[in-house]
Amino acid sequence: MLDINRVKFLKGITFAFLHLVVFALICVACGQDYNSNSSDDHLGANASSACTTNAQKRLCEAQQIIGDHCKSCHSGWTIYTSDDAWIRSGLVSAGSAQASKLITNLKNAGGSMPVGSDTLSQEEYQALVDWVTQIKVQ
Repeated sequence: MLDINRVKFLKGITFAFLHLVVFALICVACGQDYNSNSSDDHLGANASSACTTNAQKRLCEAQQIIGDHCKSCHSGWTIYTSDDAWIRSGLVSAGSAQASKLITNLKNAGGSMPVGSDTLSQEEYQALVDWVTQIKVQ
């Protein structure tokens, strides 16, 4: 049979350990608005530093819209962090919204995306069209 002092000691150790674990989890999670393990830091606070030129601003705005409306299903799209990456993916055709699957698949253009959601706002749709249209053809 355990004596009362040993039980109190074990309870105290367990209580302290649990508090230490909770404190460590809080410290690790604080101050970060993105998951650094999933390469989506371009969607968080770090994104603004990369958005300096007009072309970068259009891409950043497009990334935000895509993040808000598409990436819950298309999470693999986080790897497309540049115009070139979007072009290589086959979803974007530089300079042509009409030839870009990303645009033509949207409900706004007669497609079915985003599934289970309303169409993008006209401003969001136009921002994506403008981004794709203004990508320089190489």
